[in-house]
Amino acid sequence: MKKEKLIKEYYKIYGELINNAYYLTDYGWNDSIEIAWDFNYVYDAVKMLEKKNIPILGGDVCIIKDKKLVYTYDNWDTSKVDNSENTSTFERTIRYINDYICIMKIKNMDISNYLFIITCDFEFLKNDDSDVLYIH
Repeated sequence: MKKEKLIKEYYKIYGELINNAYYLTDYGWNDSIEIAWDFNYVYDAVKMLEKKNIPILGGDVCIIKDKKLVYTYDNWDTSKVDNSENTSTFERTIRYINDYICIMKIKNMDISNYLFIITCDFEFLKNDDSDVLYIH
């Protein structure tokens, strides 16, 4: 999927907030249709998904190093969480991000280079044959 079409499709969900997203294709992940958010905008992105009622499946954390995105191998999966508290996928995502940022601050790490990839089941992310493109 071309980046221009991807931007147009993501705009339908995120509106002007999409201008603050990081496109993984810009960092060498040529076949990726994902976007990432820094800590300044990730909460707004989660709120937009909640507003549109698009459940979050989980996500990954990356860091920008030498103008490339590198996986930290830190991630969350909302489907495998014991949901005895009856929390939404949005609340679980916010909790993970909050905890992650707090841990990084305790370790005196600069969180400004960290990005959060939020994985959702976006039906609109389809190729020309109308097959769903799997993000991972």
